Amino acid sequence: MLACRVVAAVAVACSLVSVSAAGGQTSEPVTTTTIIIAKHIVGPDAGASTVRMECQVFVPPDNTPAGTIPFDFRFDASGQPTTNTLFLSGIVVSKIDGAWRIAITPPPDPPSAPIPTTNCTFTETEPGGASATTWSCDYSNSPTPDPPTETTQLGCTAAAGVGTGPVEVLLGFVPVGVAAQTVTVGFTNTFVAASPPPVQGTDAKNVVPAFTG
Repeated sequence: MLACRVVAAVAVACSLVSVSAAGGQTSEPVTTTTIIIAKHIVGPDAGASTVRMECQVFVPPDNTPAGTIPFDFRFDASGQPTTNTLFLSGIVVSKIDGAWRIAITPPPDPPSAPIPTTNCTFTETEPGGASATTWSCDYSNSPTPDPPTETTQLGCTAAAGVGTGPVEVLLGFVPVGVAAQTVTVGFTNTFVAASPPPVQGTDAKNVVPAFTG
């Protein structure tokens, strides 16, 4: 149960399992989740930046909501991923095409109450000195073979916005008919070149024109 308990802390649905008459277990469909966090830099003199992901925590065995857990994803001045603070069983973090990619697969040890949905937010906590920040959010999913008749409105609460966030996303899992899902969150930081320093030792009032003739 430990592996499932740890992954459930970031609200990832664990495997759904049914018990047969002989007492064995039959694995049912599970949900795979992919989260991509990207950074775009516009202008010179950029600084390093950090995006924080926070997802709703659920406590087994009945998955009682219990706050959120933050994870930081850092980028260098060119917008390339550098380091992160997400180290949990069942979650693979990688750097792909200049972005962070978080791949979540359910563990084999299921909870007694599978998680139907969870809220995640993404906030740029350190913009690196940007003069302006905008964000975008895109969500897509694949349904399970037999999705429920009642649908749940999943995905980004908005497709784009101004500022450092939070960007809010509602993720869904097998209980609401989701077999696989992908969310891509991008932050664009705009930087303005610093003004050049004034020329030292020059006073326009005391400049005497030179005449030749």
